[in-house]
Amino acid sequence: MEDLAFKCGVSNRQIYRYLNELQSMGFEIIKTTNYDASSRGRYSINDDEKAKMK
Repeated sequence: MEDLAFKCGVSNRQIYRYLNELQSMGFEIIKTTNYDASSRGRYSINDDEKAKMK
């Protein structure tokens, strides 16, 4: 999350706001966890439902 916020020039909090807004628009936000302590979890967007609606 910190890397994404840095690359976008916004705060971590703003990234969370964007993720919440995407969820409210119907996108499924999936947090993948990696059990390796050296790497971080990742977020992905599942937009299959939105694609079916078009």
